[in-house]
Amino acid sequence: MTASLVNVAVTLVLGAVLVGVGRWAVVGADRLTPPRMGDDERDRRVRTVRRGGWVCVVVGTALPVAAIVMTVI
Repeated sequence: MTASLVNVAVTLVLGAVLVGVGRWAVVGADRLTPPRMGDDERDRRVRTVRRGGWVCVVVGTALPVAAIVMTVI
């Protein structure tokens, strides 16, 4: 029982970190891409960074939910 709770706690922390990194990437995608590129290339990279940020948010949310479900089952 204690190992399951530790597993859920670690997974919650990992999920929170992933959500934080994802939100940081989504909000700051314009600042995270170099401004010296051409407009088309820079726009493509901004979209790529945002898409990666959203993936981190989704995985960071799903990971703790899955850990809690697996602990309950």
